Amino acid sequence: MFLKAYETTDWPDDLSMRRANPDDAGFYYRLTHEVLFEHVVNTWGNWDADMTWQNAQDFTRSSGSWVMLVNGWSAGLIDVSHREADVFVVDLYVLSEHQNQGLASHVMGCLITYAQPKKLPIRLGVLRVNIRAKIFYERLAFLREREDAHYIYMILHP
Repeated sequence: MFLKAYETTDWPDDLSMRRANPDDAGFYYRLTHEVLFEHVVNTWGNWDADMTWQNAQDFTRSSGSWVMLVNGWSAGLIDVSHREADVFVVDLYVLSEHQNQGLASHVMGCLITYAQPKKLPIRLGVLRVNIRAKIFYERLAFLREREDAHYIYMILHP
């Protein structure tokens, strides 16, 4: 089963993963505000608090939502949708104080290890203005698949 991929991984001593639960909505809101606020305002001109809170609620109900823990404290999150023809990364965010420590790379490495033997491509969308995220995924060998006015859609072929 797809979700077992994270449960059976050997994590570094200070990193672990747990399934998201309804209590994580506030963490999702705070984290996305911290990581995305500037990019959202640069893209659409404003931050929609109500929509972000709805996204937080959706995250806690998603079967593919996980919280990254560093020494037991929430440090990031990932939401993945395993579809018939691919794996789609809905969200991947890490608190600023935990960025550049390999958390997102480790989590994505686990996802890649899961998807490749199944011959499943991994897809995601990155806001065009989020150059740092685009570079991160390019380092993992993701390629630009298509674009629209706001997003670059990327793919990692198996």
